Amino acid sequence: MLLFTAPHCLYEDNYEVPVEYVAPIEETVVAEPEPRYREVVMEISYYTANDEGMNGHGITASGTRVNEGRTVAMSSRYALGTRICIDGHWYVNEDRGGYIVGDRVDVYVADKEKALRLGRQRKTVKIEEE
Repeated sequence: MLLFTAPHCLYEDNYEVPVEYVAPIEETVVAEPEPRYREVVMEISYYTANDEGMNGHGITASGTRVNEGRTVAMSSRYALGTRICIDGHWYVNEDRGGYIVGDRVDVYVADKEKALRLGRQRKTVKIEEE
């Protein structure tokens, strides 16, 4: 069966069947608001699930499992769930730490050697505001 349309009719195998014209639907695009953030200079360090003081199970203070590329630990000054951008990559504050005070952030990595290689750095980061 061959179907094709014209503005006012539908043709089906040589039979013309009138069709009511329906105006095309215009799509409404709702733009997501740009996230608001502030820039802060922070001391950045790196940790693993097996570091001293950790239980080795990889469960964060927020109850999630640590995930490289997502999990960071920040002081209680920042709510759990706060998003932070370091070097163009967004992380989520899911953990706490006894030595994490003020403007410090501890980034989770799975490998101890990688954590030691990255060391400590001071960088300007973006912290998303609610």
